[in-house]
Amino acid sequence: MPNLYQSLVGDDWETLDPSVRSFLSAMPSNATALFAVSNGNWRPAQFFARMLGLPRAGKGVHVHVRRYMKGTLEVWERTFPDVKLVSRQWQEDGLLAEHMGIVVCRFRLRVVDGALMFQHHSTLFAVMGLRIHIPKAIAPTIHAYCEPATEPQSTFTQVSIWLPLVRIVLTYAGIVTQR
Repeated sequence: MPNLYQSLVGDDWETLDPSVRSFLSAMPSNATALFAVSNGNWRPAQFFARMLGLPRAGKGVHVHVRRYMKGTLEVWERTFPDVKLVSRQWQEDGLLAEHMGIVVCRFRLRVVDGALMFQHHSTLFAVMGLRIHIPKAIAPTIHAYCEPATEPQSTFTQVSIWLPLVRIVLTYAGIVTQR
């Protein structure tokens, strides 16, 4: 049975670089990452990053990445030195849905030159079983990709979160190595 990412990417799965495919196939998975983390250079962005419980800025930030299945959901735990970000992922209407806190972001996955691109599709509030679509004009937007790295069993990953008017709230980027 194909894994979550394989089922979403479909026939393009085989065109993913083997290191990216390996990282997304291993389940359960433990990895270490060395990230550069930025909370934007504008004070409102830094304020929102703190309010949302996002990791603090820093270079050479060591992060533990753990993935496992919980029923039909794929759980991602990203443990930064100051905060743990936990999300649950599943397939919904041909999109990758990721629930973190009170927000569900939905992505269309695309393979481009062996890398996996996460194309932000929509954002919803999810509270007490209710899901409310957030209009794009005020919704957070996430840009992400995962591409091969030069190190063995490693990928380069970048994730950026934007809020309208506030601009970039969080970017983390760096090498993720499977253990």
